[in-house]
Amino acid sequence: KKAVKELKIDIKKSFLIGDSTGDILAGRRAGIKTIMVKTGYGGKDGKYKVKPDFTASNLIQAVKIIRQQVY
Repeated sequence: KKAVKELKIDIKKSFLIGDSTGDILAGRRAGIKTIMVKTGYGGKDGKYKVKPDFTASNLIQAVKIIRQQVY
């Protein structure tokens, strides 16, 4: 939330991309749309019971999802 304020980030137009449930939880708490990528942990770390807004097989697909949502 501090970064959102200091950097004047428009959370309505922002996405958090991550590979762990902690990443997705951070995005949820900040009010940002989330994308879980299946690379890395792929959300299988099991630390938190959270669901992303979107799931992508990799970073390239995540970018495509963002472009579809923004444009």
